[in-house]
Amino acid sequence: MSLRKACLGVFFIGLFLAVNTVSAQKNKYLDELPVDIELLYSLYLVGDAGDDTINSMPVLRSLQHRLQNSSPQKSGVIFLGDNIYPKGLHKKKSEYRAEDEIRLNAQLNIVKDFEGEVVFISGNHDWKKYGDGGLKAVKRQEKYIEDYLGRKEVFLPENGCPGPEVVQLTPGLVMIVIDTQWWLHQYEKSSGLKDDCHCRNQDELMVLLKDLLKKYRHQHIIVVGHHPLYSNGVHGGYFQVKDHLFPFTHVNESAYIPLPVIGSIYPFYRKFIGHNQDLAHPVYHDMAKQISEAMLEYEDILYVAGHEHNLQYHHMDNIHHVISGSGSKTSDLNTNLNLAFGAQEKGYSRILYYDNGEI
Repeated sequence: MSLRKACLGVFFIGLFLAVNTVSAQKNKYLDELPVDIELLYSLYLVGDAGDDTINSMPVLRSLQHRLQNSSPQKSGVIFLGDNIYPKGLHKKKSEYRAEDEIRLNAQLNIVKDFEGEVVFISGNHDWKKYGDGGLKAVKRQEKYIEDYLGRKEVFLPENGCPGPEVVQLTPGLVMIVIDTQWWLHQYEKSSGLKDDCHCRNQDELMVLLKDLLKKYRHQHIIVVGHHPLYSNGVHGGYFQVKDHLFPFTHVNESAYIPLPVIGSIYPFYRKFIGHNQDLAHPVYHDMAKQISEAMLEYEDILYVAGHEHNLQYHHMDNIHHVISGSGSKTSDLNTNLNLAFGAQEKGYSRILYYDNGEI
């Protein structure tokens, strides 16, 4: 499905944002893809694919088919975090380790023989569900992925650092990766020279990010993080009527115990106060505000995230927001005028980069 047609203009750079849902029939927008214009690069985005492999495999097989029919010199794939539910990669002796490996290997196997760009980033669940010991869990996952694939620099940022890390995908198209969970994490995390990190705190991270945005301002920039900066999902404070009437369904999907009025306390809390993983939370809100303001100085920057278990596209001010977090599960999505495209179903997204301004 085509997310949107929008001219990115000044740099003669085109992006076609396509959401490939597994169950979707042939979509009329796919017929509008340019056929006589050179496609320079295809970037596939799949997030939150680390839940039950029964749910993720249809998405992953569809993605694998795409990659097998793509030129490795002109294509890449990003796994947008939450690669292992619910608490990242446990220690080898843990009773949960075998299941963790099954969930992660399902993703790794589809890119093991792919010679194009492969990047895994971490999400809040990879940081031991944003808990104590999260840093060790992230480092374990980085080592496991690199050993399994036999490749270095595929888990970014490295060593539990915040980044920013730069990946030149192709001439004219650059990707900047940051670890947004590092910003939100309340426990031990890597920082500074002692941990081989570029920065020590959020202020230094923003200085580096602004420097990179300025450095690559004449290219098209894709900024990648696990957490969205804008969302019409539950982390953005949007809930359905059933969430107010049956609040226990957030714990158990079949727990339809009616609690009118009282049941609204939880959705209102998430919308106006917020959990650490919600946009309303002061720390998350500050992160989103600072990153957004830095990108607003430039035209047509694309920010890519997962976290929400659905597919979204927003164009707010100068920023194109793509959320692609339904690799293995789905969650509620609110439709309003700010949502240019949305799908509450499992799938992944694709960015097509052409050598002119057509989308």
